[in-house]
Amino acid sequence: MLHEVVEEHVLMAAFLWDVRAMAVRAHHFTLDDLADLEERIDANLDGLRIAGEPGWEIAKGALADREPGAFFTAAVSCIEARDLRGFAAVLDATDEEEPAVRGVESALAWVSPDSAFDLVGPLAHGVPEPLLCRLAISAFASHRRDPGYLLQDALRSPDRPLRVRALRAVGELSRRDLGEALSAGCQSDDPQERFSAAWAGALLGQRGADEVLWSLAAGEHAFSEEAADVAARASAPADARLRIEILSARPGLERVCLRAAGALGDPALLGWVLRALDVPSLARLAAEAVSRIVGAPIEGALRGSPPEGFQEGPNDDPRDSRVAMDPDTFLAWPDVTAVRAACSAKAASLPAGRRHVEGEALGEAPLARVLRTGTQLRRAGAAFDLARTGRPLFPVTDRVGRQIAALRGLP
Repeated sequence: MLHEVVEEHVLMAAFLWDVRAMAVRAHHFTLDDLADLEERIDANLDGLRIAGEPGWEIAKGALADREPGAFFTAAVSCIEARDLRGFAAVLDATDEEEPAVRGVESALAWVSPDSAFDLVGPLAHGVPEPLLCRLAISAFASHRRDPGYLLQDALRSPDRPLRVRALRAVGELSRRDLGEALSAGCQSDDPQERFSAAWAGALLGQRGADEVLWSLAAGEHAFSEEAADVAARASAPADARLRIEILSARPGLERVCLRAAGALGDPALLGWVLRALDVPSLARLAAEAVSRIVGAPIEGALRGSPPEGFQEGPNDDPRDSRVAMDPDTFLAWPDVTAVRAACSAKAASLPAGRRHVEGEALGEAPLARVLRTGTQLRRAGAAFDLARTGRPLFPVTDRVGRQIAALRGLP
């Protein structure tokens, strides 16, 4: 087999994994879109499987570029081949850098549960070093299996990344018996640790978790918008609405409040959300919130164009300090007049003070519909809301085939 062909498989598998890592938390990717991506990833991984040892050597060589997707590709090759020595080489190459470790974690989530547990299962009966313990817990949580005492040990570890992953696993695995560890995590000096603990606590209905999330939402953190989303879902509707109204008066928190308003789904907030349509930097996120509340997709006659002269994200001007991508790049621009008219027509039938999801009263059936047909960010919210009713947390980032099987158990 030509070296160039195998190398192309390695590069494409890594690139497509990067796309998927973004897609599973994106506004615009659906389950069907993920299926298309996964088919392309699998096709390139098949090229490596056929190549055998030469393919592994090329995959290992790609780790020098330090791209997370390269670690995913190499790790999948080792896990599927039950190559413990090769897997150890991949771990050594991570240098425990966060992006590289996430690539390995995603490989353990990608492969079959049997393949993952053949590798990490023995760790559940020992005292592994922090990185191995984190990978084991990540694999168990991703495949919704309980790691037993390994999780309790991880929660007491002095290793911060391990504790953060373990705290989230408490929520993913519905380990309500570990509530004390969540309470302790909510008191941490580290914002990421507090967020993971509060996220899990909110999922499991733990008292006080919503307070921590609102506090994090009001801060300048990379996860402030997600904290607001979860806080709105975990709070009593009247309290959440009041929090949003108070925070919306503070400059700089408009995005946080729009994210929370869409998650809450209370038509009582539509007046403020509709006013945000007139602010170019907020218009797309405001339209997304409207759509979440009243169920009017921003497409067809409701879709508009960017305001004249609007510049999103970085550009070629060396004097412009903006370097981050526009977070709303893949959200549709609304036709403001049309969205207001559609909202007015639909909102008349939606009682204020109650939560709604895409134009319907919050309930298992509409949440299940979002999980079947919605975009990934909406699906994640629906999974969270369903889990708060006592159902297992639906795995919206899992392989599509396994998600489709899990959907059969929903109303």
